Amino acid sequence: MRIAFLANRDIHSNFALNILTNKLSHHSMTIYLSDHVGKKRSDCTELNQLRYIEQTLFNDTVFPTIEKLPSDLERFLTFHELGDQIGNGVIPLNEINSIDGIEKLQSSDPDLIISIRYGTIIQSEVIAIPRFGILNLHSGILPQYRGVMATFWAMLNSDNHIGCTLHYIIDGTIDKGPIVSIYKKKRNTKTDYFTNVIDLYPPGCELIIKTVKIIESGESLEQKEVKGESDYYTFPQKEELIRFKQKGCELFYQASLINFVKKYYCLDLTIEQLGYQ
Repeated sequence: MRIAFLANRDIHSNFALNILTNKLSHHSMTIYLSDHVGKKRSDCTELNQLRYIEQTLFNDTVFPTIEKLPSDLERFLTFHELGDQIGNGVIPLNEINSIDGIEKLQSSDPDLIISIRYGTIIQSEVIAIPRFGILNLHSGILPQYRGVMATFWAMLNSDNHIGCTLHYIIDGTIDKGPIVSIYKKKRNTKTDYFTNVIDLYPPGCELIIKTVKIIESGESLEQKEVKGESDYYTFPQKEELIRFKQKGCELFYQASLINFVKKYYCLDLTIEQLGYQ
């Protein structure tokens, strides 16, 4: 089967793609990347710092550094290395609904599209391309947490559980397509937003892998309509970030981030390298 991944150029997408390309290696795969979700910069210092941690730090510091490390190290791959491994490279794609964007996507002739943190709302012409449709892994429990930074809002609301949802994209609405499966876990109240989110991706990828196997086998895939109360969340404002901190929550801990990089990317990241822009 030909699978096209629509992902974002951030560490969460890279982490998920490392898991998926390894487990789905018998399929033909192509990776398309958006550069950002929402505005490139905001007026909020905390959100700009988070964007730096999730994107700039890895794309400009971690990935170029580990590509120079010995090749025998067992570590996760950079975007460039993932593209080389699957043989199709990594294709920048921000304007997916444009004529040029549609042509780029059609060039890989995908049977199935899998979206993970992709930065653009996908419209009908793109949705019609793959015969098995478009699956989206949303890092929040639907329908309660539609939109962005679902785990942040769950933490702010003092939810006991967080999770992720695998659902179909069937139109231009956001996080409203039929649900395939949901993973829930008890929230770790002692860790940060970054870690709570990144920990959702291994089980979330397992939802994808199981679903791909069902599609591949020709079996029917059970789908559930999105029912229940549905709220749409955008990026938090300053007052909500203040309340988040007052509740004892943090967007990221330096120690957790350093440990994550060392465990999966074999790099001893220093405090100095965490300098924010």
